[in-house]
Amino acid sequence: MKVVAIIDTHLKAGGGFVQALNAVLQMQRLSEGLFALEAVTPQAENIDFLRELGVTASVYRKTWRDKWVSSLYKRPSGRSFLARHKILSGLENHLLSSRTDLVYFVTPDSRFARLQRLNYLTTLWDLCHRDHPEFPEVRDFGIHHHREEYYRAHLGSAVCIITDSEKLSNAASFRYGIDRSRFLGIPFAPSPLLGSPSTTSTTDVLEKYGASLNWVGES
Repeated sequence: MKVVAIIDTHLKAGGGFVQALNAVLQMQRLSEGLFALEAVTPQAENIDFLRELGVTASVYRKTWRDKWVSSLYKRPSGRSFLARHKILSGLENHLLSSRTDLVYFVTPDSRFARLQRLNYLTTLWDLCHRDHPEFPEVRDFGIHHHREEYYRAHLGSAVCIITDSEKLSNAASFRYGIDRSRFLGIPFAPSPLLGSPSTTSTTDVLEKYGASLNWVGES
């Protein structure tokens, strides 16, 4: 059996990349002796970083076919067209040709989550847009509606939904009418690189962000 983890997030994306990386490393530990695990990412900069951690990884860049399928998938009539003509995205064709059995989306709202044949695991980090709809970051410009549309389209058909806690699993099961047994709570973890020696100096960090050690008000 072969599982492919999709990492959309760029390694400079901060917490999002850390959680995606932890998910892949955890799955890699679980896979030992049971199944093969590989990572696919559209970000070439992620490759060397993943390989340093012992993760087999390759680059797949979104094609015109992926964009076309994605645009059709957003509409009921488009989904019917794809099903009627048995049209797959470029990514799904790529995964099938490499004998992939299961896809693991390690971040929410993956740009590639338009699968027609392959089974998949998906990730849910939070339901803040439902818990606190008054917050501008989940209210402005249709973000709330976008998240609802995405979750309703992709959570129910996932083989398993990975969350950060039992509480979130319970809430998502209730709100979206999905069997509780389809959820798996895996707590967030700190960066796997915290125990590694760093060669970055304080001066390098300050220069990168245009910061200074001077106290506010000092000349």
